Amino acid sequence: MYGDLRQKWLSLTIADDFMFGKVFQDAGLCRDLIKIILPELDIERVEFPERQKSLNEGIFMHGVRFDVYTRTNNGEIIDIEMQMSDTGNLPKRTRAYHSMITRSEMDIRKMKNYNDIHKAFVIFICLFDPFGKGRHIYTFKNICREDTSLELNDGTATIFLNAKGITEDVSPELKAFLNFTTGIKSNDSFVKRLEAKMEQVLMTPEMEWAYWAQRTREQDNFNRGVLEGRSKYQHETARRMRNAGFTDEQICSLTDLSPEELKLI
Repeated sequence: MYGDLRQKWLSLTIADDFMFGKVFQDAGLCRDLIKIILPELDIERVEFPERQKSLNEGIFMHGVRFDVYTRTNNGEIIDIEMQMSDTGNLPKRTRAYHSMITRSEMDIRKMKNYNDIHKAFVIFICLFDPFGKGRHIYTFKNICREDTSLELNDGTATIFLNAKGITEDVSPELKAFLNFTTGIKSNDSFVKRLEAKMEQVLMTPEMEWAYWAQRTREQDNFNRGVLEGRSKYQHETARRMRNAGFTDEQICSLTDLSPEELKLI
């Protein structure tokens, strides 16, 4: 069994969220990836690249867990997410991410003037084409529909990178990186540095232990969610059956609830 787990660990790619986060904890690699994606930004360094930074806004808000969350020396906030499958909710997720980033920045930095809010970029690296247009990159900003030359300039931008793109719309460096996320290697210098960093991660026992610990927590949370969902469904079904005139014996038989559990509903 350990041999199978070991093989799975050694076969991780940059597309795995754990590996992606660990690799880009390296400030130099994180900075250079941002420069490849956003060459218009004048970046000398990034500060505090954090893997899966969590932000929570009260008990009524879902926490947001970022894969890579960092700030440039100019103050820009950049969140980079690796997305292996199409969940169908990426546009709405970007809305939530931008909102959480802005509110967090205002709280942490005690901002009193809206003009002090820095630019924020939310970037999804997708192993699929999120819009089906064949592009490697889709950049969204708020513009006026009546006059598309008029930009809102609210300081936010959302970028979707498509590793399966077919058009010639990005630099050779970015294309090499996107190919690498799908397992295609090259002699690109940045890709070579990523490979070296990945090898370092894979050869560190503490990293392997952390990986399996995270996977165990995720599985436990999933199982807990399944059980909670099943319990909620059972209770709601029991309520409806009781309102419809079913006997307690019939309800217990059809919902697998015990008589003691039914009494609590």
